[in-house]
Amino acid sequence: TTTASSPPSLPPLPPSSSSSSLLTSSLLSNTYCWQQTLVTLDLSDNSLSDLPSNLNQLLVLKTLILSMNQFTKFPKQVTKLKTLSALHLKCNKISKLEDGLFVPMSFKSFFTSKRSLSKSSLNPICKTLKTLVLSHNMLQSFPESLCYFSVLQELDLSNNANIKSSLDDETFSFAWANTLQMINLDNCGLETFPTLVTRLPNLRHIHCSNNEFKVLRKLGNLPYLSTLSVVSCGIEDLSPAFPQKMLRKLNASHNQIKSIPTLSEHSVNVLEELLLSNNQLSVLGPELGAYSALVTLDCGHNCIKTIDSRISSLTNLKYLNLSHNQLTELDDDLFLALSNLRSLNISHNKGLKKLPHLRSCTHLQKLTAKCCALEEFPSGLECMKSLLELDLSHNLLTSISQSVYSCGLLEILDISNNCIETMDPVRSTEVAADAKTFDISNLYSLRRLKIDGNSIAELPNAITKLRDVEQVRMSTCRPLNGDQLHWIRNVGVFIINTFRAPHKVSDQLYMGSREAVSNIGVLRQDLGVTHILNLCSRKLAAQLESFQVMSRYEPVDKNGNYFVFIDMLEKCAEFVEKSVAASIKTKVLIICDDLAFLSPLVLMTMEIRKGKKLANARQLIEQTLTSLPDIKMNVEKIEPILQMVHESHSKDIVTPTSP
Repeated sequence: TTTASSPPSLPPLPPSSSSSSLLTSSLLSNTYCWQQTLVTLDLSDNSLSDLPSNLNQLLVLKTLILSMNQFTKFPKQVTKLKTLSALHLKCNKISKLEDGLFVPMSFKSFFTSKRSLSKSSLNPICKTLKTLVLSHNMLQSFPESLCYFSVLQELDLSNNANIKSSLDDETFSFAWANTLQMINLDNCGLETFPTLVTRLPNLRHIHCSNNEFKVLRKLGNLPYLSTLSVVSCGIEDLSPAFPQKMLRKLNASHNQIKSIPTLSEHSVNVLEELLLSNNQLSVLGPELGAYSALVTLDCGHNCIKTIDSRISSLTNLKYLNLSHNQLTELDDDLFLALSNLRSLNISHNKGLKKLPHLRSCTHLQKLTAKCCALEEFPSGLECMKSLLELDLSHNLLTSISQSVYSCGLLEILDISNNCIETMDPVRSTEVAADAKTFDISNLYSLRRLKIDGNSIAELPNAITKLRDVEQVRMSTCRPLNGDQLHWIRNVGVFIINTFRAPHKVSDQLYMGSREAVSNIGVLRQDLGVTHILNLCSRKLAAQLESFQVMSRYEPVDKNGNYFVFIDMLEKCAEFVEKSVAASIKTKVLIICDDLAFLSPLVLMTMEIRKGKKLANARQLIEQTLTSLPDIKMNVEKIEPILQMVHESHSKDIVTPTSP
């Protein structure tokens, strides 16, 4: 990166061997052409172990990136650069910084004894460097020679084995005590919270995650502290982190915290982001009301059973995560004051049967309440004109509230794995009798619809008015009418889970969707399945290493539509036919998740079921599909097959009852 508008072209690399030295010698052999222009030099990932001596001829270089190389020592050539402000040495093999690297040895004793040190005796880099990154190296102790950097603002020593030496020495002096604003000591094997950190009055950001100190030191001497990250440190008490007048983000996830610190009535709190997931919280008590500036509160993966009503004081809250807790009952008015809420995740509270009223959450964009025990849709959905994503899967819902269809901006609707029997809406008791009636066609922004795992027999005709749908997932064998088939043709992915469990068609053949192979042990041990005909995707095949997978095709054309490969169907039919004819003791599971394969394969299994020759089934499939242009599924001509499948299916095959 240069300051000139049209910098000189780079000199060519020498035509022969030896990577590292050749690269650097070639790069800097003609430095005169860059002396006044080169500002940023990135030499990362080049297996470098040394630098040329004339590096200091780059007179305006400000950023030097030497990450992911083979340096075992701090490169001395860098110390002579007079304008360097950022040095990146991440992912090297540096184990220590040698004495005398930045200052003559004769001056070291003066500085450590707190006597003044003339700036003229320091190497140039000590007077200009503001950012130093030494993360992912092999440092065994805190480099004391770093104390000479007089304007250092950002220091990253994360992911070094053990750098605790000198961090707790209160007599240790350093020139950047009043300039450092960010220090990163993540994953450094710290057994105590470093005293050094508490002696930096202008510090803004502290990162000390993945250590073992368990106890925080009081941080009252850091008036400008705005970010504190102490993830996975075994901490039980957060009180030493407060009060802080400027603290805006606190991440203390994956610890042993049992309660949120109580703040005094007169303390000023501007904390906006509080992340306490994966702790041991059992109650969100009244102390939470003092954190009135909170915008993000993450209390997921705890043991919370009750939430105090003072959560209503968090009127600035936009993102709330209460998932994976033990909530069973919440007051109806608990969230009424949270009018700025944008995202609410209350999933995996397995005893929760009803959500609080959400009619005041008019700005809510994402509501996730899957894997609870909800028996009804949340009240107030009709007020959420900004709702983009609604996930109520894996609950006990029996019908669809009309309020869902009033959310015109909804893009993702997941109500899979419930007890719903129809897509027709049920009018809510809270909606006025003369209010406008909505159906699914009002979801004009819908892109993904998941309704599989229910008892829904058919799609409503109104669904054909949705033009932007990209994916539909459902469980039904009811034939689709012409309009619906025409609509399906424009859907990128249309998945029908016809057989939710492996369904026996004959002694040798089973059929099922991807859900049928979720438990490989059942397939192999209980059913004795030895081969799988995969007609879905390569992803499934990759998960079935213990089986012989017959096909790994991806049946999608350039427009994202599914179509049929006749050779694949032939392979399927021939394999089963030969196995049966030769009395080979094989059992085959056909995996089929999309409409393009559903009709002919189910039809083929009908023929097997009736005892007819397999060749007849294959011939019928070929006759139907070869008449179609470009072997592509034509919805008008495939409709008769769908009807035949439905009639045969209703007579000969009994689909397992949905749970």
